[in-house]
Amino acid sequence: MKILIVDDLEANRAMLAWLLMEDGHDVIEAENGQQAIEQFRSENPNLILMDVVMPILDGIEATRTIKSQLDGQYVPIIFLTALDNEEDLKRCLDAGGDDFLSKPFSETVLKSKIKAHKRIQSMTEQLTDQHKELVYLHNHMLKEQEMAELVFNQAMKSSLRECKNIRSHISPASSFNGDVLLSAESPTGSVYILIGDFTGHGLPASIGSLPLSQTFFAMCKKAFSVGEIASEANALLMKLLPDHMFCACAVLELNRTGDRLAVWSGGLLDGYIVTEENGIERRIESMHMPLGVMSQDDFDSRYEVIEVKTGQVIYFYTDGIPETENVLGEFFGEERLESLLKKGKKDHFDDIIYGVQAFRGSLTQSDDVTLLALSAGSIVFESGTHYTSPEEQLEMVMPWKFEVMLEGSEIARYEPVPYIMELIGEHPSLRHHKEFVGLLLSELYANAVDHGVLGLSSIDKKTDDGFLEFYQKRAEGLANLCEGFIKIQLTLDAERRCLIITVKDSGTGFDTTVSHEVMDDNYSFGRGLPLMQSLCNKVEYLENGSRVQLHYPLDQAA
Repeated sequence: MKILIVDDLEANRAMLAWLLMEDGHDVIEAENGQQAIEQFRSENPNLILMDVVMPILDGIEATRTIKSQLDGQYVPIIFLTALDNEEDLKRCLDAGGDDFLSKPFSETVLKSKIKAHKRIQSMTEQLTDQHKELVYLHNHMLKEQEMAELVFNQAMKSSLRECKNIRSHISPASSFNGDVLLSAESPTGSVYILIGDFTGHGLPASIGSLPLSQTFFAMCKKAFSVGEIASEANALLMKLLPDHMFCACAVLELNRTGDRLAVWSGGLLDGYIVTEENGIERRIESMHMPLGVMSQDDFDSRYEVIEVKTGQVIYFYTDGIPETENVLGEFFGEERLESLLKKGKKDHFDDIIYGVQAFRGSLTQSDDVTLLALSAGSIVFESGTHYTSPEEQLEMVMPWKFEVMLEGSEIARYEPVPYIMELIGEHPSLRHHKEFVGLLLSELYANAVDHGVLGLSSIDKKTDDGFLEFYQKRAEGLANLCEGFIKIQLTLDAERRCLIITVKDSGTGFDTTVSHEVMDDNYSFGRGLPLMQSLCNKVEYLENGSRVQLHYPLDQAA
């Protein structure tokens, strides 16, 4: 250590210097307090042995000056003094002294005190270094959070904010929100909304919201159903999230006229349909598991379609509302929430927000809070938002035709309908008809394989044994198939506003009267023709049934 000895008597300094150098310390000296300050500034000693009574400047004033210039360093000052008055010793410590030793002092005690302060100094330096590192890391983390927050905010900007039917309140418990609320306009003029609650809150919980939002916006642009959006989001989160994380979520779509609400809800608390006249008219129950829990094989994409009317408001919320606590440790709960949704109240939205805030009082918010209110009735957008109707889309698109041919063993190897449905989903004029077109194609293709190429008859399926025998023959026929063909052709006729679906097979035709029979519930076949007739303007069996042509109207409600 480098030790500064401050004493006005040369003999005292010489004795102390000899003792300290014997232990391997470097020694510098000062005759008074003024020299001590100068030596401290120039030599930067590790420890100071300070006399009290000295000329020019005493030890107490010198100590006070030195301590004011340390800037976070730990440089211990030990007073060596003949003073034994308690008040004088108190003045030494109050000035910044760290210890004292009375003259005449013990050599052993002096060396022990120096070792003790050396240990304290070493620990202080370690703490200082750690503090500097923590400050650096903290500042670095703040910068990264600012950057991440900017990225999240930019990603969420795509969310629709111009729809007068939507009212929302979002209050995160920290800088990052574990809740997610997204909205978007579809090409058909409907409005999609996704409200979700990831496990936990803060940055870890918000990580999944970024990829989820990108998937949501991309699928809304293509007018996918709420079930398809939920399924795709589930597949994404299953890949990204750790096992302990998931997203309780509801995906909603309110159609352009505002009288039909499609809902897929998984793990989120029940929603409400509320009116001023009646209060709560209906609960919308969650029917599925949260996103990120079930594998795609087990995932259920079925959704509910609810008829709604002007004057009704649909409420959804995250668990931050019922799980809000007050100073007594009580939860806000669903009963208090439902009591705010009583009849005779026009503005339930503000009642809920103010009610939750008043219940929490002065306590810090412990969880993310999100509330959504969706008003039924025709969708109204602010200026600058335009929707293209299906009729306008048809007028802007040129005639379009698609054809695929499968031959021989290709019929057994490939399943063309899903591939065609992917193309349909990409087309702006066809995507919102995807499900119905898929039903029609599946029916036509199955008939072309079974009755056309393989020459099987559905009559065999009237009995249990015949049903089993039918599918045994089908499996054997496909396994040995080396001839025959099936041609699928889709033509978009913009002038007649219809999609013409044609399926031709290599068979000799079949007796179409079986499909015309009125089948009862005991039979699992023969319903294809009624299905096609209910969806299409025109159904034609041509070339003895080996070619079927449908005219599916595109100006009907999807």
